[in-house]
Parts: sequence; structure tokens; C-alpha cells
Amino acid sequence: MPSKQSRRGMQMDRYTFITAQPGVSEAFDEFIRLRSKITGLHRDGDSASGPRESSEILVALRSAQDKWLEQWDAADRVYRQHMKGSEDESETGRR
Repeated sequence: MPSKQSRRGMQMDRYTFITAQPGVSEAFDEFIRLRSKITGLHRDGDSASGPRESSEILVALRSAQDKWLEQWDAADRVYRQHMKGSEDESETGRR
């Protein structure tokens, strides 16, 4: 079993790998942009933007969140496949 320190290093490598995949960072940035927009509307009590605009932003926010999670999951699958391939190669080399 890997030590706590080496597991932490593996997690960072996984995070770095996933966030470097095309589309992951962009999807997250869009989610954050929309989240900030809806938070600003509620914080400022902007009456010019009514409930309809808030609802539209919330729908877009949910869609952006779904896209971000899909991108993350796809990149995670690639990472796991890559790690599995590395383990298989090292097992073959030890025989």
C-alpha cells in the first residue's frame, strides 16, 4: 500500500492530468462565470433583472455544471486507463 505522502502525490498527478485535458478548464470557467453572475444578482438585489433572467441563468448554470462534470469524468476515465496501462506494463516487465 502506498504511503500517505505518495498517495497525495498520485492525487496531484491525477488532478493535473485531468485539468490539462481539453475542455475541462474551459467548462469549469464557464460554470464559475455563471455562478458568479447569479450570486451577484442575488447579492445586489438587482430588480432590473427579474426572476425570468435569474431562472435562465440558473438553467444555464446547471447545464454548465453538467458539462463540466462530463468533461471531468471523461478525462478521469482517460487517466485511469493510462494508469492501468502503466501498471500492466510494469507487471509484464517484472515477470
